[in-house]
Amino acid sequence: MNFRFPLFPPRRHFRIPGVAILLACVFLVACQTTETVPEHFNQSTIDAKALLDALVSRQKRTTSLRSIIGASATHSGKSHSLRQVLAIGPDRSLRIDTLSPLGQTLGVFIHNDDGDLLYDPGHSRIYRDAEVQNVMRRVIGSGFDLSELTDAFLGNIPGIETHSVRQARLEEGKEFYFLKTQDPFGLARYEVRLDAYTLLPASWAKYYDGALAFKVYWEDYEPLGGIDFARKVTVENDREGEQLTIRYKNPQLNPVLKEDVFKLPLPEAS
Repeated sequence: MNFRFPLFPPRRHFRIPGVAILLACVFLVACQTTETVPEHFNQSTIDAKALLDALVSRQKRTTSLRSIIGASATHSGKSHSLRQVLAIGPDRSLRIDTLSPLGQTLGVFIHNDDGDLLYDPGHSRIYRDAEVQNVMRRVIGSGFDLSELTDAFLGNIPGIETHSVRQARLEEGKEFYFLKTQDPFGLARYEVRLDAYTLLPASWAKYYDGALAFKVYWEDYEPLGGIDFARKVTVENDREGEQLTIRYKNPQLNPVLKEDVFKLPLPEAS
């Protein structure tokens, strides 16, 4: 006996109640509108103080950092790539160890309350303060004041807690808030761009006497210890043709760092 099965099952006609169709439409619409709108979007006016407070509150959560970094410094078209270890303490002390491809220490930069130090182990020489800037510009072509950028490496805006907001607006594309701020002494003015949804800093520019001193960009945010941390930081000085880019690898946020991390065992003066 031969059995034949149709390629497609026979059609069956069902009548779908109108209520079921309505419920299905509501469900589809709900699925398409699950994206939550930030609370600050519902405000009729921009609360500049609230935006500033959100920045300050976030920055209080990041106090220290330790990470392997890949640094790329460009000056006048010449580039240098470095493998380094970076450490930042709660008092904004900064240490950067530059490593060879084999992991040997080529140099140690330290900034703390005593000033700037640069240790060259190959020549057993220590440079201090103004000498440090000259050596860094000569060796890697970067003249950035790293001590001024310590907060920026943490993903924070230096001194923002003391600033007053002069202007605040939502940019035309509604992706970023734009803030103009000023320090309490009126010596410099700043421009800040915040992601309009997350309120995370996207860029920060510093101006002296109307001229751009430098600009910082934060990118590639990822959660780290409950905090959104920028895995890429770029500092630019177009006037000098300088750019410094840092990419973090396996960063540790808010580690406990001993004080001696930011000190060099210097010989006693004779």
